[in-house]
Amino acid sequence: MPSLACHLCGAPLEVNEPVARAAECPACRGDVRCCRNCRHYDERYNNACTETEADLVTEKVRRNFCEFFDFNPTGKVWLSTNHR
Repeated sequence: MPSLACHLCGAPLEVNEPVARAAECPACRGDVRCCRNCRHYDERYNNACTETEADLVTEKVRRNFCEFFDFNPTGKVWLSTNHR
């Protein structure tokens, strides 16, 4: 199993697939199912997403309904300075 980490605090996460929309990090209570924890998140792309069919999500650190969400398998942590 790849190492999964919270995008806000970097704490290790144990989540079951599919990740529930209401899932929160037990350490900081940050949203788990959000753009910054997704494998498609990449700030170099339009709308910061590599998935061309995904709807625009403006708040990248908040939970959303994106049907393309897939937890980032690399374990790369996107640290955010804006916690909410």
